[in-house]
This record gives sequence, structure tokens and C-alpha cells, in this order.
Amino acid sequence: MQYVNLGKSGLKVSRLILGCMTYGSAQGWMIPDEEECFKQLKYAYDRGINTFDTANVYSFGQSEIILGKFLKKYNIPRESRIFASVKNSLERLQLDYFQILQQYALHNRLTPFISMQNQHNAMYREEEREMMPTLEYFGVGSIPWGPLAAGLLCRPYAEPVQSIRGVLREKSNQGAQETDKEIIDAVEVIAKRKGVTMAQIALAWSLHNKYVCAPIIGINSTERLDDLIKALDVQLSGEEIKSIEQGYLPQSIKGHT
Repeated sequence: MQYVNLGKSGLKVSRLILGCMTYGSAQGWMIPDEEECFKQLKYAYDRGINTFDTANVYSFGQSEIILGKFLKKYNIPRESRIFASVKNSLERLQLDYFQILQQYALHNRLTPFISMQNQHNAMYREEEREMMPTLEYFGVGSIPWGPLAAGLLCRPYAEPVQSIRGVLREKSNQGAQETDKEIIDAVEVIAKRKGVTMAQIALAWSLHNKYVCAPIIGINSTERLDDLIKALDVQLSGEEIKSIEQGYLPQSIKGHT
């Protein structure tokens, strides 16, 4: 596994971040079985992934619960100086909790942002116009989600959608559009030429982007993770990158408001 600094901070993160949206619910493409989730999380950790992405809205908090149980069960180490400092202060003061805790600082500036998470992949690059250059200017690390476009960059354009998530996207008119065909075709051609999967090419494209610190990936099996990790060793030439990017057309900005 490769590691990079998150923006200009001293925090080292794995070049691939494991997204945990898959874990917790029995609905759709998600995995409710706790042991299977633990298996995949441990598999990722043993292969060098040290950064996991979750949120309180994933499976109504179940994703956080599963990740928390995993961290505790396997005693995954974390930077804990702040927690240890607070614990020791409480013990010295013989208190159970603080009503207010103030931190001394060596300067009067606020703690800066060190990361930003936006949608970004070969089929959606609007963040490259303003957001990503701004992040680079301020030293904020970009950790984009959806580098494989929910699987749309992992299969030929004309291939029937077989995954549950893919079927749901097609029914909601969020599947691949005609304007995406040239991009998907280019990924397919390069993958065949190199003898690798389309997923590896799509992820390698993201990793080659100068603005990207570490893309967030999602998996539903350890085999999928093995495939994606191989993208770290895939090299793309300038011509190959150009062939993927030249078919891109501007589109409306996506995001939460």
C-alpha cells in the first residue's frame, strides 16, 4: 500500500480509503451480516488501508456501529494523545466529565480544514474547474467519492447492468448516458490493451489526477478489494489519459444543498 499526506497536514493516509456505506443495512446492495463486514474490513486493514470513511446517515448509524465494533474487536491502533490527555486530567481532578474544555494554542488562527470530499470520476469532473484548484491552493487534501461512478466505469457501455445498485441507478435515470459512451469505451479499450479490469483503469485515472489525494472506494467482497488495490501499480500514459478525458462534456454541478 502507498501512503500520502492528507493535504498539507502531517496526517498519513493510505492511497485508497475504504468507504463503509456498504455495511449495515439489509436493503439493496448493502451487507447486513456483521461477520462478513468484519472480514472485509480486516482484509482491507491487513493490506495496508488505514483510513475508513463512514457517516451517521449510512444505514441510519449501523455503519458507524459496525466500524466501531470492528475497531474495538481487533484493537486497531489510533492516534490517541488527545483522548489520553483528557482521561489523565479527569483522573487527576477526580472528575467524571468536564463541563468545558479549553485548548491552548500557539497562534490565534482557527484549526484549518485538511480534507474535502466531493464526487469525482472520469464521467464527472466539474470539481476540477474551481473546487479542486482551490483545495490545492489552501493545502486541503481531496478525497473524492465515486471514483468508479457506482460501477458504470467497470463494465462496457452496452453490457446489461447486473448488480443491484446498477439496476437501481438505471431505474432512477442515473445510469450511463449517451454522452458517457466515449469515456466508457476508452476505459474499456485501455483495459483490454493492458490486460487488466476496467475498474483498475478507472481507479488508476483517479490516482493519476494531480488534485486527488486518496479516492474512496467501496467493496462487497475481498476479491473486489484485491482487484482495486492492483490499480496502484497501473501506469497510464499521457495519450491514454487524454483518450479517457477528451470525450468529457460539461454538465450541471452535482451535490448536496
